[in-house]
Amino acid sequence: MWYINYISSLPRLRSICMHVLSFFSNDASFSVTFSHVKLSSDVFDGFTDGGGGLRAAVRSDTRAVLALYEAAHLGTPDEEFLKEAQVETRNLLTAAAAAAMAGRRAEIKPALSNKVRHALETPSFRRMKRLEARLYIPLYQQDDEECNELLLELAKLDFYLLQRLHREEAAEICEWYDGLESPRELFYARHRPAEAYFWAMGVYYEPQHAKARKLLAKFIATITPYDDTFDNYGVWEELQPFAHVMQRWDEKDAEKLGRCYRDYARFLFGAMNEIESALPKHISKKHVNVIRDIINQVCGGYVTEIEWRDSKYIPPLQEHLQVTLITCFYWAISCTAFVVFGEGVTDEVIKWMSEFPKIVRDSCIVSRLMDDIVAHAFETERNNVATAVTCYMKEYGATEEEAREALWNDVENAWRDMNREYLRLTSIPSPLLIQVINLARMMETMYKTIDGYTDSAALQEWMSLLLAQPMPF
Repeated sequence: MWYINYISSLPRLRSICMHVLSFFSNDASFSVTFSHVKLSSDVFDGFTDGGGGLRAAVRSDTRAVLALYEAAHLGTPDEEFLKEAQVETRNLLTAAAAAAMAGRRAEIKPALSNKVRHALETPSFRRMKRLEARLYIPLYQQDDEECNELLLELAKLDFYLLQRLHREEAAEICEWYDGLESPRELFYARHRPAEAYFWAMGVYYEPQHAKARKLLAKFIATITPYDDTFDNYGVWEELQPFAHVMQRWDEKDAEKLGRCYRDYARFLFGAMNEIESALPKHISKKHVNVIRDIINQVCGGYVTEIEWRDSKYIPPLQEHLQVTLITCFYWAISCTAFVVFGEGVTDEVIKWMSEFPKIVRDSCIVSRLMDDIVAHAFETERNNVATAVTCYMKEYGATEEEAREALWNDVENAWRDMNREYLRLTSIPSPLLIQVINLARMMETMYKTIDGYTDSAALQEWMSLLLAQPMPF
């Protein structure tokens, strides 16, 4: 078992930790950057010249530019310097990477060049944390100027120990799913237990959250066919009574539904009952009922989408988002992540979550818009409900390229709004708010260039890195 290997590794782990602490205590130049700590933007004055642009010494220092580029992605809407720095540093890094590849910047060694390309693809702050660790460790190891062998060994050991745990959990989720009777009848649906576990691992990967991670993975695997039942299977005359039964959570009436509708109702009702039974009795029903209420809003949104689809209605963008920010299911997933997490989840926190708070809405904006941008061609081809891209094009008379650019800008704004909300919401425990941000990070992982959940082959490389391939020592 993974914990036996963990215990046997403790002496080595302790030895490494002692050496690392000793190293840092004796190194006066060591500094720590805290993500999501509110700092005055004055700390960046040393980067700028008298005109507000980056100093020449900074522009010529690729490591400094890279550090500023990463920091700029933690900015809030009112931090204009960081907005401008994000654009300028990206341009500088793009030029530096191209020059290094062409052999025109000999001072940029391959290790630094690889780090630059990695950051340009997706900045560290927006990456799935466990995947970022796996991808960054080799980059760190290559960098002779920065690599510390003790830290490197500690990072590899940490990854190895957790990988064993995650692999066992993923197998458990797949066995659970394969052992259920109801999903087998849903021939039209995406069956994604492994991908659902990968998604849950992005929300919280730490070993102490194993129970919550597995429950969240089951929830994500269970809700996937809900969307498919409306999109890929149902017709209006059948979906209305199905939605009515689902919104009342009536298990007896569910048995009167048609075959696939009945089977999906059993699947979802069973999963929610399992979550409820896993929680402390004094909070289980009332907290899970909040999840059920949010799922009811998702179901109502699905009905609206079917009406739009069948009538070929293309709503204005904001009308579209009023519905589709709910049907992206991220609000329900966020609430479930909180409920099964347990630690720090009070009645007040769940009440706050039930009101669709802004930070959750911002995460839903990232989810909905990134999904619609990458899946636009596919959804249009199969005559599904209009995407945000189509809605923007019609409302503003824009080309597809202009619509995509505008929606990507909305995604950027949502990220900055999330950063501000994280700093503002001091009454909500930080480990809970991070879960909302982690869900947005998963969109950057799974939907950056393609709908990786539907076309799950695109995720196989990442899943293999985290769950199958050993970390080279």
